[in-house]
Amino acid sequence: MGMPTRFDTAVASKVIPLVFVLVGLLCGGCAKDPAPSASFRIPAAEYDQYFHAAKDVLRDQHFDLERVDARAGVLTTRPVSSAGWATPWIQHASTMEQSTNDLIQRNRRIATIRFARVSSATNAPSAVDPVASDLRDFDGTIEVSVNVIIEQVYRAGRRLSPGSIRLTTFTLDPSEDGVGPAQLRTRVVGTDAPLSALLAEAIVTSARN
Repeated sequence: MGMPTRFDTAVASKVIPLVFVLVGLLCGGCAKDPAPSASFRIPAAEYDQYFHAAKDVLRDQHFDLERVDARAGVLTTRPVSSAGWATPWIQHASTMEQSTNDLIQRNRRIATIRFARVSSATNAPSAVDPVASDLRDFDGTIEVSVNVIIEQVYRAGRRLSPGSIRLTTFTLDPSEDGVGPAQLRTRVVGTDAPLSALLAEAIVTSARN
């Protein structure tokens, strides 16, 4: 066999590292843990204790309750703002990236917890019509689901100046009569799955203790 040519060496120097990168990505994908669940099921006989546990967990996590409807099986909260690293007592951020983003952006979170009847025929949850029925009278399996959304607060039409922050201006939208340029708006930027799962786990722990 002859000595490897300069071309062979150059190709190998590029291909071999690429192979290691691909193997690393494949292994990393296999090693990922499954996404945590933000829902679980309980017998109807335990509905009362889990409903009260859900209220306690939300309060412990600095959420203010807005809707408490045991008949329909719904708990909602008012928006709660956090500033990431600047508000360590509000531990809503699950990662360093979230903490940094909360510090830079004006983010706030809203939690919703729903208790739904599980159909014996389809094994699927269905919402309760509070006018026609009362979940507290249900006899069967109930699914509890937790959902936390992230809202971002912003000023509409804001235009930053590259020269100075003091030269920031606001555009006017002629389609919005009577709305000032400095009025705050909100938009949903995503779902906080880790916090949803954390709340679900805390509810189970609280109800069992």
